Amino acid sequence: MSLSLVLKIVERLSLCAGLTLFGFSGGAAAEDYGVTRPVTVQITNATSKAALRCQLILAHFVTYEADALAKGQETTLELLRGDQDGTLIFSGKDGRQMALENLLCGFDDDWGGTQKDLNLAQLRDGSSNRLQIVCSGADRLTCQAAQANK
Repeated sequence: MSLSLVLKIVERLSLCAGLTLFGFSGGAAAEDYGVTRPVTVQITNATSKAALRCQLILAHFVTYEADALAKGQETTLELLRGDQDGTLIFSGKDGRQMALENLLCGFDDDWGGTQKDLNLAQLRDGSSNRLQIVCSGADRLTCQAAQANK
């Protein structure tokens, strides 16, 4: 290994160590959501298709795939809502909390062509703590809030 290559490696390692020392580790900083309250989203697959797939789009370009829902099945997502600004917060299996940007659902066999962005406004604005969304249709997917409970 040449001396110039060794010096470049040492220089880059020093830069990385310095950035980490001053808090620029490249990782996402922990968010402070203030006081939070539990909220739930229940999604029901009332379609005539075989399966419905939902994906949570989280902060920092992270996605989480929920289990596919067979026809007639439902799932409940447990979230938190930040009281300050209505941020919805998802806790991953690793316990890490991340802001929920969008919740998309579509037919599993044509997810990209049928996905819908579910309307979570009632949870965000605090008018509801529990939202039930029913997705229906044969060829065209529609997802509507069936009921909202305070």
